[in-house]
Amino acid sequence: MAVMVGGILTVLYGYLYILLQLTDYALLMGSLGLFVLLALVMFLTRRVDWYAMRATDSVLDAASTSEGVAS
Repeated sequence: MAVMVGGILTVLYGYLYILLQLTDYALLMGSLGLFVLLALVMFLTRRVDWYAMRATDSVLDAASTSEGVAS
């Protein structure tokens, strides 16, 4: 886990260093970096069912309030 965090930070700092060095292409590199980051987030969360998590939270909230009333 620590190696993965270290690797991510190394890539991030390297990207930021290169971005600061390339003043003529900073806008292009920044846009490409954000595009890659967004694509990565979309790829990693493609199977997450956001509506199921909301329904589960509603069920848990209803169960906790009914327990409070019954006591």
